[in-house]
Amino acid sequence: DDPYATVGSNRMGGEPDLPPDFEWPQGERGEFSGKAAFIGQLRLQDLPPCDLFPKQENTLLSIFCFGSEAAADPAEVAAYLFDLDGLERRPCPPATECSDEYLVDLNPVAVDLQPTVSIDWSAAIESLGDDSDASDRLFDAQYEVESPGIGTVFGAPTDHSGDDLRV
Repeated sequence: DDPYATVGSNRMGGEPDLPPDFEWPQGERGEFSGKAAFIGQLRLQDLPPCDLFPKQENTLLSIFCFGSEAAADPAEVAAYLFDLDGLERRPCPPATECSDEYLVDLNPVAVDLQPTVSIDWSAAIESLGDDSDASDRLFDAQYEVESPGIGTVFGAPTDHSGDDLRV
């Protein structure tokens, strides 16, 4: 079963599923001018309940990006919430109309949302003070948890290989 073939599926890249009357985001954001690139979409019902999205059932979060100067810099983004009913696959605009040429024609990758725990490793290690043995053990634990080969989408990237993206 091809997860990309299903309208409203979780994915990064590819073509978005949008309402028929949706106008593609465009404008001037920072140093970028033109149409935003489609980055990805997530079904909110696949996320744990949260106050940020009070209505999660039957809702799709679509993320577009106008551009970013560098990977470490904040990006100029636009996010939209859509009811899953009535969405249709829409082609992305041609690269010549987009605000950032490096964000066009992103290959679609299915996203499997999994619950995780976020740990502020720097603060945890710093809190140990002069206890170098405990700091070393915590540093080793951090490496085990953040094992190479897994990439993160909404955080600092790690070495990524294959098509396993964990959010």
